[in-house]
Amino acid sequence: TGENLLCLSSHDLEKLGVTCIGHQELILEAVEKLCALNYDLKTDSLCTLTEKLKGICQTLQTLILSHRKVNTYDGTVVQRPPSDLLICIIELVSAARCLFSW
Repeated sequence: TGENLLCLSSHDLEKLGVTCIGHQELILEAVEKLCALNYDLKTDSLCTLTEKLKGICQTLQTLILSHRKVNTYDGTVVQRPPSDLLICIIELVSAARCLFSW
């Protein structure tokens, strides 16, 4: 069952014939990710995930607008995006992924 899968151990894998340590590690890592996803699905509602995504979008919009006021593009110099902007984009992608996987 799914519940048994979430409790899988290396001993269980050996009983199933998976004896290579590397293969066991890959399977147990995947099980750990499933456990985290299962926990997140139980604790987060669609409403909270949507609100989180909305808040991150608003933060990103504020960051973009503030950087546009400071930096003007003259067509010759390419500037790297600031780290706070990149971090916010990563948070946005992560929040969207959680919402889509819900």
